Amino acid sequence: MRPPYLFLWVAFGSAILALVLAVIPGGLPTAVIAWVLAGFVGFGAAVLFVQRDARRQAEVFYARDPRTPWIYRLAIVLSFVAVVAAAVRIALIVGRMG
Repeated sequence: MRPPYLFLWVAFGSAILALVLAVIPGGLPTAVIAWVLAGFVGFGAAVLFVQRDARRQAEVFYARDPRTPWIYRLAIVLSFVAVVAAAVRIALIVGRMG
């Protein structure tokens, strides 16, 4: 068995899409969608990766890949940056409303 990389790719994809949505000019709904994608989908997929990977490591035949922790860390950092970028975008939009 190998690590469940699909969840990491989902985390990467949602974080990159969230960064794009946070950077492009748009309204509050676009920024909120970016925040949700980065926070809930990005971190959620990373959590599912950890859960499924731990379950697979408990099995007898597990092919450990030394790159896995680094890929996981990169996905977490990218999701964090996307959450911050979306939150800043939301703050700027809400700050201009008043």
